Amino acid sequence: MKLTKQILADKWYWFVLLIMYGFFFTTMIYADFAVTFEHGVILCEAIFSGRFFEFYDMAVEGVYNNPAVYDIGIYLLWAIWCIPVYVVTRFWHVAAAETPVLMLYGKVFVVLFHFLTVRLLVKMADVLSFDEKKKRMLVLLFCSSICMVIPTIGNGQFDIIPTYFMMLGVYMFMKGDYGKFLIVMSFAVSFKIFAIFIAVPLVLYKQKKILYIIRDCIAILVASVFFNVLFWGKTTDYYDKLYFHSPDQYTTGWIQKMMEAELPAGIGNISWFVLFFVLLCGYAYFGKRRQESDGETAVLFSFLTFFNFFLFIGAHPQWIVLLIPFVYLIAMKRESHYRFNLVLATLVDVMFFVCLSYRWYNVFWSSNEFKGLQMIFPFPETQRLGGSLKGFIDGMGFEYAYPGLVAVLFAICLVFLYQVVSNKDTFREIEEKNFEKRMMVSRLVFMGVHILSLLLLAYV
Repeated sequence: MKLTKQILADKWYWFVLLIMYGFFFTTMIYADFAVTFEHGVILCEAIFSGRFFEFYDMAVEGVYNNPAVYDIGIYLLWAIWCIPVYVVTRFWHVAAAETPVLMLYGKVFVVLFHFLTVRLLVKMADVLSFDEKKKRMLVLLFCSSICMVIPTIGNGQFDIIPTYFMMLGVYMFMKGDYGKFLIVMSFAVSFKIFAIFIAVPLVLYKQKKILYIIRDCIAILVASVFFNVLFWGKTTDYYDKLYFHSPDQYTTGWIQKMMEAELPAGIGNISWFVLFFVLLCGYAYFGKRRQESDGETAVLFSFLTFFNFFLFIGAHPQWIVLLIPFVYLIAMKRESHYRFNLVLATLVDVMFFVCLSYRWYNVFWSSNEFKGLQMIFPFPETQRLGGSLKGFIDGMGFEYAYPGLVAVLFAICLVFLYQVVSNKDTFREIEEKNFEKRMMVSRLVFMGVHILSLLLLAYV
């Protein structure tokens, strides 16, 4: 209760932030949300009509004609939330994915998990022995993270749901509830396969006997295997072709992506991602375990895993929500250079957003985000300024500058990585009055600039 009062004491901050939340929530949408939301409603139809095992076939017959590409678990969560939507569509004969009010209801589910993640962050901070000041700042920074707000509050990307369960698994590990860690991680992996990149190093850190490691790795895959076996042989050839054998799905396609960033070598090119991940697993297994620091180690491994993931894999920008919570947790773990670390964390947040916005120009920082709802700005777009950050930069003739932006991002990331891993006080601390207030204001200003630039890119 004391922490809640401290957080809510910054009334001016929350007033401005919630106005921005309202803008993003009511004007933006991304196609992936609309498709997944529709699949949740279709699963309701499949269940209530006794056609549960035909769900994946029914999914491709929806408004968007998109296959359902995830395990059934994540869709069951959506189906529970979408029961009221299903009732409305049955009685009023409207398409859920084409009705803005119903889609806003669907976005509430994503926003709910956004704030559940905030609550979980505070619990993880308790395990890390953060004081009230640090926990307050953690909440304020997370809630104003541009890499969290745009994908969740704005685009309605449901990746915050598997992120929450993945973090819940890490939290169980931090508390020493290893059995619960395996159970939660099993579901997290079924929701988003990337959770396995956190689960495996933590299993290796905990277990040293090979048979126990094999047993626990199998346990982590149980939910995903069960959900897949549940539908084997119960779908059409069309679904099998789309879901199991397409190279664009999470099998062959993602193995290829892991090999994209390569280090030249005499015997053959080396995948940066695989190299870093194997080194992390090796350190987890052979390194000396200190049980009293399990919480800090779990956060560090999670941070390093997804830091590696986003630096060396062409990951979809919406998945940045997997990394950002650990960026702010790890930034606050050291008592010294607390302010310097927060500045670096903010720069990592902002620079990832800028670089991802340029590369994936139709997802972030694009007028394309307004096209799904059109609730506040129904007038036609002009896009004279390019329609997106990439369109604007390329239109000005500065497209050659993008590798420089990526270089800046890598430089900041390397300094941040050194700072959070090293125990040396290499850099001087920032000595500035009203540091926290200035930090909060600067983040709100950046978010305000983002809103203004979106409107200019779309309608000027």
